[in-house]
Order: sequence, then structure tokens, then C-alpha cells
Amino acid sequence: MAKFYAVCNIAGLIQLTDKQPEDGQFALAVGDFSVLVEEIHQTAVPYYQGADKPGRFRVPETLDDAEPRANLAAIAYYIQALAKRGTAGIRALGA
Repeated sequence: MAKFYAVCNIAGLIQLTDKQPEDGQFALAVGDFSVLVEEIHQTAVPYYQGADKPGRFRVPETLDDAEPRANLAAIAYYIQALAKRGTAGIRALGA
């Protein structure tokens, strides 16, 4: 079974990938794809791209125009929250 990663950028926009995190990405969790999808849907905030167009998800409390330090704190808190949930099939990274 392939490992998938939930990663985000400094703005908190989450992406699922089967590749290890690249420069500029923060690793949130790793595990089974379907479990990661469900976990993100339950814990992250929907991010709409345009009028009523559901797009991606973002880390709670992150903003496009926030100072990077504020978003980093929100990303760290989100990783800790994922670790505390202890969902079987995924592992929070960096917690």
C-alpha cells in the first residue's frame, strides 16, 4: 500500500500527494489515502476559489494575508491536533 502525505504551504492550503514534501511545503500527516481524505474533511476548513466553487481545504486559522509566523503557529497547532486525534491509518508528522 502506497503512503500518501498531507502537506500544506505557508498559507495553509492542503494538498495530498504520494511524494515526499518538497521545499516550501510542511508535512502534516502520512498514511492511507482514504483515511487522510476523511481526516482532512473532518478537521480542515474548506477553501473556496471563487464564488461558491469548492476547491481545496486549508489549515484552520491560516489566512492568505497573514504574517508567516501566524500561519506557522496555526500549522503547528493543527499537526498537534491531528496527533491528539490518533486516527488509525495515519500518523501526524512533526508533532
